[in-house]
Amino acid sequence: MIKKGCFLLASLLLCGCISHRADKLAEIDVANDLYHKGTVPLSSVVNSLEYIKLQTDSSCLIGRSPEFYVTADYVVAIDNQRCLLFSRKNGRFVREVLHKGQDDTGYKSTLRQGNVALIEETGELMFQGWQPGLISIHSLESGQLRSLQLHGEVPSIAPLGKDAFVSAESNMMGNAPYSMYFYEAGQAVDSIANSQTFDNLEGNLLFLTNDDFFYRYAGGTYYKNATNDTICQVDLRGKHPHAVFRMGDKAITLEMRHKVELYTNNDELCQIVKIMEDDQNIYYQTRHHRDTQRLVFKKADGKGFCLEKAGLTNDIDGKVDLWPHRISLDGEYLFAIDPTTISEDELAKLGTGEEDNPVIVIGRK
Repeated sequence: MIKKGCFLLASLLLCGCISHRADKLAEIDVANDLYHKGTVPLSSVVNSLEYIKLQTDSSCLIGRSPEFYVTADYVVAIDNQRCLLFSRKNGRFVREVLHKGQDDTGYKSTLRQGNVALIEETGELMFQGWQPGLISIHSLESGQLRSLQLHGEVPSIAPLGKDAFVSAESNMMGNAPYSMYFYEAGQAVDSIANSQTFDNLEGNLLFLTNDDFFYRYAGGTYYKNATNDTICQVDLRGKHPHAVFRMGDKAITLEMRHKVELYTNNDELCQIVKIMEDDQNIYYQTRHHRDTQRLVFKKADGKGFCLEKAGLTNDIDGKVDLWPHRISLDGEYLFAIDPTTISEDELAKLGTGEEDNPVIVIGRK
């Protein structure tokens, strides 16, 4: 049974504070770091690079803003319409995973943006089913399907391990009863009450892409909300503060949810839209309107800066500077190169064309 009320919220937060009391909370000074430029040599992060040119033809063209994952055998490409498998060995197209459609093996949508769609511990992919809150889980090895019934509306979801999950409930109207649900062995086992309530009197609501999003690091699962400055690690015991972004006057506030003009009329605001992490650095992106920045926070000295270039300076082979798209539980770095965003000289170095599918690069220490 799902627990209810503020008592659960308090107990979960208390549990989180107790278990992490000895750890110093990393403080990331975004408001300051945006105006300081720096570089990070790629060789300080990985030692070797493996390039995978994904096959390009009419049967396997990857759509806009894809998400990528890698397994021992495959590169998984997920766009808004399809989920495609490519061979990790040679980049050749293998097959489409399920399909978008209303039948026994169809799904309503792929899971991108705020979700973590691959369960690395089991080699399974998750899709949004046609029934409200239904998640279809597909095994890449056996092809078997299982399902998970979520609570709340339009949640983001991520695995917590082999058979445990967390979902974040959409709070667009400001009246969601819970902000997060926890699942184990197919059952909802806990929840956290929503503390970010507001009254929407004018019917004017702010919608943000990647409002809630998850990422994974070293076997753990982490969560960020657009109007909360804290990264939290999440597990079946609840949420635990991990790092905090100091945004200053650039922060998106809860009040902006229902007073949209406070957001649209302020060009200084920025939203944290993507985070990756390793034992040395936190890599993150900020965005306001169409302007995107890539920043690095160095854990050793607590300092950060905005990258001068589009990625980490490639001092390994000099082909293209690279930015982490994902870091696997095995410590492999996945970099995705969009051919439409690089120069003709860089295209020539990669042996690819502007109309081709992205080039995937795997980095290892």
